[in-house]
Amino acid sequence: MSASLGVGGALGLPAASLVAQYADWHVLFWVVAGLGVVTAGLVVAVVPESAVRAGGRFDVAGALGLSAGLVCLLLAISRGADWGWGSPLTLGLLAAAAVVLALWAGWELRTPAPLVDLRISARRQVLLTNTASVVFGFSMFAMSLVLPQLLQSPSETGYGLGLSVLQAGLVMGPSGLVMMAMAPVSARISRTRGPKATLMAGASSSRRGTCSACC
Repeated sequence: MSASLGVGGALGLPAASLVAQYADWHVLFWVVAGLGVVTAGLVVAVVPESAVRAGGRFDVAGALGLSAGLVCLLLAISRGADWGWGSPLTLGLLAAAAVVLALWAGWELRTPAPLVDLRISARRQVLLTNTASVVFGFSMFAMSLVLPQLLQSPSETGYGLGLSVLQAGLVMGPSGLVMMAMAPVSARISRTRGPKATLMAGASSSRRGTCSACC
C-alpha cells in the first residue's frame, strides 16, 4: 500500500501541476471523478465476489452521524479564519460537531454492529497505533501544504523561490519515489525487528527531513 501511494505521489504531483498550470484546476476534480467511475466499473467487472459471508449489517445511522459530525468540525476548522474564530457560525458548527459526535459515540457503543468499534479503538495497542498515524499524517500533509507555498512564493519575499506550479510539482515528485523505494525496506525492518523499530526509525528520519526542509 505504501509503495502504491508512492507511485501515486511521484506521478500525480507533476501531472496535477501540469494540468493546473496549463488548463484549469477544476479539471483535476473531473479527471478524478472519471477515474473513480472507471475504477468502480473495473471492480464490478474484474474482481470476483468473495465466497465468504459474514454476519451483521451496515451501520447507516453511524455512517450518517460520523459524516455530519466531521462535516461540522472540518468546515469550522477550514473556514474559521475567514469567518472569525469567535463568529456565531464557527462556534455553532463546533458546538454542533461536539453534540453530534457525542451522540454518535453513544450510538456506536450501544449498537450490536457498529461502524467503528470504539471499545477496540480504546485498546492500548490500537490507540497508540492510531495516534502515531495521526501524528505522521499531520506531518506529511503539513509538508505538502507548506513546501509548495515556499517554492511558489515570489523571491522578493525573502523566503520564496518563485517557482511555477509545474516546477513545484516536479520538486515534490521525488518524495513519492522515496516512499516507493522505502516500502520494502520498512517491511523488512518490521519482519526482522518488529513494527516498533520501524515506527521509531521512520519518526527519526521524518524529523531530520522536516528540519532539513525548513532550514
